[in-house]
Amino acid sequence: MKLKPDIFGRIKKRLGIGGGAKDEIYLDSDDLAGLCNPHYARAADTFQLLGYAAYALLILFILGTVLLNIRDVTYENFYYFIKDFGAVSALRDYGDSPVIYSYAEGRKYAGYKCGIVTSGDGTVTVFSATGRKTAEFYTGYSNPVICTSSKYILVYNFGGGEYSIYNSFVRLHTGRLETPIYSAVMSDNGSFALLGSEGEYKSVIYRYNSKFEKSAAYYYNDYVTSMSLSSDGRYLLVSPVGTSSVQLSSRLLLYGERSKEPVVLDGDISVLVLSCGVECETSIGGESVFYYYATADTIFVKGRGDTPQKMLLGDAELVLLDSDAGGIAAVVYDQNGYILHIRPYKGEPTDLRLDVKVLKIKKSNNTVFLLFPDKVWRYDIKKGQSKTLPSPAGAEDIVVSSGDYIYITCASRAVSVRFD
Repeated sequence: MKLKPDIFGRIKKRLGIGGGAKDEIYLDSDDLAGLCNPHYARAADTFQLLGYAAYALLILFILGTVLLNIRDVTYENFYYFIKDFGAVSALRDYGDSPVIYSYAEGRKYAGYKCGIVTSGDGTVTVFSATGRKTAEFYTGYSNPVICTSSKYILVYNFGGGEYSIYNSFVRLHTGRLETPIYSAVMSDNGSFALLGSEGEYKSVIYRYNSKFEKSAAYYYNDYVTSMSLSSDGRYLLVSPVGTSSVQLSSRLLLYGERSKEPVVLDGDISVLVLSCGVECETSIGGESVFYYYATADTIFVKGRGDTPQKMLLGDAELVLLDSDAGGIAAVVYDQNGYILHIRPYKGEPTDLRLDVKVLKIKKSNNTVFLLFPDKVWRYDIKKGQSKTLPSPAGAEDIVVSSGDYIYITCASRAVSVRFD
């Protein structure tokens, strides 16, 4: 009698395949236990086989994925993925040094991966969370506009047909429309939409999938004044305004990821829609779609349920508005001064009277940032707490880095401000 611990030999023996000499008896450690309980021994062998089958399927899946997408698997992509990941994961180094760039008239800014991206003088420059310049690209765009998501940077030439897509280190894609680009939106998964015009149509929206390939085009006889793409790229919200009569009439149209025809959310808005936004949420109970639109006299927010929040501005003037996946924050001005209105998609609204003129507003998660002439203010929506810090001279805009850090942009530098 021999002891045989080899798993493959044990499996072959149980299946009756092969074996040694006729008079030899092979036992392994599991067989010794199985003599007392053969049921558990058979179950152990079955699960062992299932485990090897699962490993084999995983290997086949990985090989199939690589072979089907072999053109996208390059050394450059892999290199920049690793490099990009390391550059944005150093969370403890926020604000170690200011972001320095050259002065350029009409320079644009946006937050990106806890850092900042800026465009001016025909170049796009990307800075990491530590303030380090990671890349600089020449575009030659005369009037660049920046759109960012959690993964990508889209820069287009307003009034021209050119656009480019970047990450922290490399230009990923360039494209051109035959008509001018007037607006663009981009989602976290890489899908995006461009607004232009074509022939007899006053507005055309070109929609692209996550592979940067055109997936749909929507044509309008009216002018599109606002559009928004949900962060996951599944929903596109569009607001065309009719000009066929003396009185303006706007609509609110919702397109799904593969829809050719829209769902009409509101077909008769008697004024011009200035801004709109859309987000979605998937839960055990199903999918919920949230959206808002703002006009000169109304802010409309629709969250879960059938009852929308509708805020009539009356004699107040809408000054600033920003939104994210959680809702909107708007600053209005009336005869008594400035008021901050916070309207979440889910939760209670908040209204705060402000004592100073507001220059800029940014909403990020459960936080609202306001830039005043000589200070910057942060409001925690959940806690109902605020904190004020001085801002540098010549402050122009706010770029949100995280809930604790923001960048205040100036003519030739961006200074990080830490609240906690």
